Amino acid sequence: MLGLLDKILKYIKELDHVSFQELSREIKGFSGEFPMPLPDYENIIIWHSLSQEAGKALIELLIAEDIFVHPFDSKFATLEGGEFPSYPIAASLKNFKTTHWFPMTLSCKP
Repeated sequence: MLGLLDKILKYIKELDHVSFQELSREIKGFSGEFPMPLPDYENIIIWHSLSQEAGKALIELLIAEDIFVHPFDSKFATLEGGEFPSYPIAASLKNFKTTHWFPMTLSCKP
């Protein structure tokens, strides 16, 4: 049986440019109560509701360069439906005083 890390990687490899919304909807154990911050940017998150195990798996996959994050237009994020972070959308990468969401997809391609 595949572990959560393997399920995440398999799903991203199969579909490419996968949203956090899709992963939350399709992979049991992905959703939780932890935000995933964007490294080096205070108060920017790329998703708001990961399980601890999913967060660890994503960090491991990102460090190993098995997956990569890519920004995408928030207009498309809202078309997918589902639960979205209740934070303002960051139009650019900078250090904000309050928490902002920067919409990203996940891909196996840099």
